[in-house]
Amino acid sequence: MIASTPLWRYALPDSTADFDRTVREALRPLLLRLAEYEALLTRLRSHGGKVRDLKTLTELMVEPVPFPTHRPDADPVCLANVRRTRSALAHLDWGLALEVRTGPHGFPHHYLFRARSDYFGRYTAILEDLHRSAAFDEEDPAQNRFFPVTGPSGLIRLLRLSALRPVASGLVASRRCRIQAGGTDFPAATGAEAPEGPAVPSPWGGWPLETDELLLLAGRHIFRHAWHEDQRLALAAARLLDLPAFRDLVQVLYLLLGADLSRLRGVCMDTELCPAFASLVETGCGNAFLARVLVDLSELSSGRIEALHSWAESVYSDLAKEFAALMQLRQGFVGFPGRQPLYRMLLAHYRRLDMLRSRVTPALAEAGSRLERLAASVSQ
Repeated sequence: MIASTPLWRYALPDSTADFDRTVREALRPLLLRLAEYEALLTRLRSHGGKVRDLKTLTELMVEPVPFPTHRPDADPVCLANVRRTRSALAHLDWGLALEVRTGPHGFPHHYLFRARSDYFGRYTAILEDLHRSAAFDEEDPAQNRFFPVTGPSGLIRLLRLSALRPVASGLVASRRCRIQAGGTDFPAATGAEAPEGPAVPSPWGGWPLETDELLLLAGRHIFRHAWHEDQRLALAAARLLDLPAFRDLVQVLYLLLGADLSRLRGVCMDTELCPAFASLVETGCGNAFLARVLVDLSELSSGRIEALHSWAESVYSDLAKEFAALMQLRQGFVGFPGRQPLYRMLLAHYRRLDMLRSRVTPALAEAGSRLERLAASVSQ
């Protein structure tokens, strides 16, 4: 008898298996060069240097990197020739991408990652960070969920699931060990890397045994709804005023209002995939409320799912009114001339939220506490 395949397993993108070892070996020289460049640049930024250090930095940029190529007459791969490096990466694997940005001191910063498109999803997902300069984390300190790149049709944003990869790899490694030992229950996340070697078949053929596949499924069913670019201002306010319950509730409401709850319930009824999603959300994102919602969703009937959607609309309306009042609050910071509303201050100092935190007035702190108490009462 052939085991039936769950519907959520169909039509996954190609190459969902974990990265091939031969490709990793081919990337090793380039990764070593990027690490060497980043180490020297970090030392120059923190401790300063001499003219010979700048000469060394230039040599690291222009010196050719050993790299497999399909054209013997092509230009050598080096950090200074970004177009040639991108072409060589695309020939090696179509999901590899290199983004280069100019830092505050005029030096280039590099981000080498691996992405996959989900034809059923809204975003292309970044599955693994191969090299990421610290300067990229400074661009978006309050969110870091989306990464903007320039595509053929303009600016696009990639869903950055690579931050969840250590947790997802630990879940896959734990499940493989359980299968090998003959167990059926799903353990908690361990954070360990998935062991190498061929995947062990699941007893029923339903568990996604590769880390890439788990991340893609979580991005399709959960994060492409729970995370949204419109949450940027709300997440900045949550970070500034320390509002964890409000931050978690926003993600839950976006999921309940944006996802097809009937389809999501079908996915959550999977006795192994749902605990994996819950562990990924709770351990990787720190959102225990969203993890509880995923677990409870599998037990709801059709009528209760419709009522849950109506409840989410009501809560979202109340929360939006309270948040709008918070954003219009003036006199929120000590030492700033004028009476600018909070949303303008957040947008103007988006990358300097730590500086604003020490200047929050008692009135602004109390308004944030009211919003946090409302979110906490809903979460409970």
